[in-house]
Amino acid sequence: MDDYLNYLLNRREEGFSAFRKESVQEDERTIANSYLFTEALITRVLETEIDLIAVIEDLQKRLGDNHPVLIFLKQLMDE
Repeated sequence: MDDYLNYLLNRREEGFSAFRKESVQEDERTIANSYLFTEALITRVLETEIDLIAVIEDLQKRLGDNHPVLIFLKQLMDE
């Protein structure tokens, strides 16, 4: 998660490879990891002054609207 935020802030030339373009298997492990990633992401965004909307927009481009990370982020924002 920190690597992703570091990439997002620095916009290095090489792409961030942890997010793959191929379709996501929504198995129990993927859902659990997505939830943990989302919790850590929200914590880091709140600790720093990173624009959450910019993060969400970037993740939407990378993962699509239906990825578990985006679903969890939207739920947390609604709360």
